[in-house]
Amino acid sequence: MEFFELNKCSIRAVLNVFVLTVMWWTIVITGSYELTLHNNEESMEKLAIAEARSYFEKDMLFRKWGAEQATTYYKLESEGYRPNPYLSHLPERDIITVDGKKLTVANPAMSHEVNMLGSNENRVKIRITSLKPLNPVNKADAWEEQALKKFEKGVKEVSSIEYINGIKYTRYMGPLFVEKSCLKCHSKNGYKIGDIRGGISVSVPYTEYDGILSSELFHVLSGHILVWIVGVLGIATAQLYLAKADCRQRVLLAEAEKLSFRNMLLGSLNEGVYGVGNDGKLLFINRAALDILGYAEEEVLGSSPHSLFHYKHPNGEDYPIEECPAEKSMREGVRHFGEDMLFGKNGNGIHVEINATPIMQNDEIVGSVVAFKDISQRLKMQQELETLARTDYLTGIGNRRTFMENLKQDFALFKRNSIGCSVLMLDIDHFKSINDTFGHAAGDAVLKELSHTLTSGIRNVDFVGRLGGEEFGIILRQTGSDGALDFAKRLQSKINASCVNFDNNIIMYTVSIGISSFMETDEIEESILSRADKALYIAKESGRNKSVIG
Repeated sequence: MEFFELNKCSIRAVLNVFVLTVMWWTIVITGSYELTLHNNEESMEKLAIAEARSYFEKDMLFRKWGAEQATTYYKLESEGYRPNPYLSHLPERDIITVDGKKLTVANPAMSHEVNMLGSNENRVKIRITSLKPLNPVNKADAWEEQALKKFEKGVKEVSSIEYINGIKYTRYMGPLFVEKSCLKCHSKNGYKIGDIRGGISVSVPYTEYDGILSSELFHVLSGHILVWIVGVLGIATAQLYLAKADCRQRVLLAEAEKLSFRNMLLGSLNEGVYGVGNDGKLLFINRAALDILGYAEEEVLGSSPHSLFHYKHPNGEDYPIEECPAEKSMREGVRHFGEDMLFGKNGNGIHVEINATPIMQNDEIVGSVVAFKDISQRLKMQQELETLARTDYLTGIGNRRTFMENLKQDFALFKRNSIGCSVLMLDIDHFKSINDTFGHAAGDAVLKELSHTLTSGIRNVDFVGRLGGEEFGIILRQTGSDGALDFAKRLQSKINASCVNFDNNIIMYTVSIGISSFMETDEIEESILSRADKALYIAKESGRNKSVIG
């Protein structure tokens, strides 16, 4: 009955862990699904905007071609063509040929008529619009008016997903600049060459993209459900394994006096198992334990296992026998388990997961049985994953998380001991132009080269990390603002003298730097970053390739 009750407790614990693990797995899968869905929606929007942009570019080419032609006339008898009242100021708007045919001048850009042929509620809409339209038909709607105002502030293009008459569209708009050929019709509006006289507005139906998203949603949802089911089955299998392992150990305790059965059972286990008597001497040990530790059975039987292969903590400190899990299980009468380190015959440490359980006989503790398994490979994989989580994948230097952890530690040290630091925030000037001109692969090469320059230029006590995009951070420890400024200027000189050779292209680049030092008035480490960020903004606004103290 007692053994059965123990099993019931074990099963209850396994079920609790199973439920919690399944909940965690469900959260992970749900998060992955939401992230995938978001990325798909974002990709569809980018594709839709790219399509709208292509319509804009084709319209611009057609307008340019039309404007560069000699004056074009339509027959007044042609269906739908009448003299354009907005071209009445042209001296030869209407003419009569020698054979008596009446002609009227066509809009030089000629794209309006073409676009009207393809414009309806469910097709692409393209039109010219302006804040000062020559033709009232071209007056900007609310969205276009906002876009035109942005163009006047230097924005190159405007796009978004909007609804027009209840139908979802991708809206895109680019500026239309005044050229010499435009002044023939628009000079009375006060335009000069180079002015923004309006924009080309493109509206592309989003229905097709929504259909693609709906189809992908089904596949993504199905895939995540399948992965969730496989994961739950894996969790159930793992929990079943743990339950079986726990029962195995309890069987070992119940059958400790049956030597033949004990030897057969222990010899078949992949986990290391050994028993310790009340006197601290080794009673038995299985083959798996001997293989892991590198000993022969006759070398360990009758000796103190703690003194032989359990004498130090993982950090190298001495391991008092009073803290040994086997000793504690015998002293306290309860099971002790956790991660620990055993030392093999060759002196090498072996990371293990250890479980020490008291051996009971006639309600008295007569020893302890210890089960362990080598988890060195698992810990190595965990360490590799931790390194990946703390490292920027492209440059190999610390990521934002690692940078903030270092900054937090340094700030705490500053608050305790007034040991100051300076923080530099760097941003590559005109990095978007590098990507646009040479491609994103070239941009990546510049990021890698800058990372190498930064890491080779700092001291061992300093720290550099990539904060995101083209932004980097440096922690100069035990360095004031003057020293940080000198370092920043030397760094900029070094960068200015360097270049990146990518695909037979020589790429020169500069950086702007914002500097901030720890201050007694700082309450949180984010204050230092905020000052450095503001200083970086000033450096950018004052011409770039500068270092500014915040």
